[in-house]
Amino acid sequence: MRRLLATMPNCAPALLALFVIPLSADAALSDSLGSATAAPATPAALACTSNDVVVYEPNPSPGSEPACAAPARTTAEVAEARAYVIETASPGFTMTLQGAELAIGRLHPEFVVRLANAIREARSAGLPSAGVFSAYRPPAFGVGGFSDKFNSLHTYGLAVDMQGIGRPGSSEAQLWHETAARNGVVCPYGPRDRAEWNHCQPTSVKIILAANPLRETVRAEGPFDLESMFEAGNTIIEDAIMATRKSVEEGKTISEPLGDTEVFPTMVVQMIAVGEQTGALDTMLSKIADFYEDEVDTAVAGLMKLLEPILIAFLGVAIGGIVIAMYMPMFSLIGQIG
Repeated sequence: MRRLLATMPNCAPALLALFVIPLSADAALSDSLGSATAAPATPAALACTSNDVVVYEPNPSPGSEPACAAPARTTAEVAEARAYVIETASPGFTMTLQGAELAIGRLHPEFVVRLANAIREARSAGLPSAGVFSAYRPPAFGVGGFSDKFNSLHTYGLAVDMQGIGRPGSSEAQLWHETAARNGVVCPYGPRDRAEWNHCQPTSVKIILAANPLRETVRAEGPFDLESMFEAGNTIIEDAIMATRKSVEEGKTISEPLGDTEVFPTMVVQMIAVGEQTGALDTMLSKIADFYEDEVDTAVAGLMKLLEPILIAFLGVAIGGIVIAMYMPMFSLIGQIG
């Protein structure tokens, strides 16, 4: 976070240019997804590129352009992708419990095609064991970091955990993240995150909020109807940054669309807004970087202080157990002699 935001002050114009100037690379990546079809005579929804993800907008602004639409996948294409992902999977607990066919069969069709392409490329690029470890899982399993399991993208077939991509921070993990990105798969926590470096999805959105229509398509045991869940998932496939660029093109501020995505912390959005209003956006970005750097340092220091008494207590119990195990036979022998 520090390195990302600290470099922004020297390139604020370039940041604005990113939002205003369409990137030609987007079109190239879109072609790689096989969406090269003739343009219709009547206006239609924009086709998502492999960088695009779908963001639910509870209150879309009138007159705004429609969200990009994921390219239509043929039944044969989706079936082939599912078969390949199943074949290369290394099932963990939840996938074994359900069966790989069901866990991968409930992944969103667009996502599973992107994922299969990424795994295929990764295996040919030096990650021969790359495969899915965990995919769809119902809230009833009670697995995952969210206290409310309905917040998890795994519940809606929009997330997987990978195996065979190396350890956090390794060159293998970096290679997987680069390969995934080229194929429209987002691994939002980065290759160095010790807990979630292997978590990947088709969107940068990390949580499904209560207002999202997806919440109405599932129950604790699974989806009410698989097709309805997939259809609702289509509205989760525009990247927050891409949405912001589109909004800036329409004359809005940077902070307004960032706040609408509900992805960025409120404090970050507010500080960016202040920076825009005062003409000191570069200073504000630097302060945001300083804040999060201090927050990480504080969290790590607190964790270390918490671990110390836990380790001491554990060692005390272990040593006490050993001592008791050594002296119990002696006490027993003395009692028999006495």
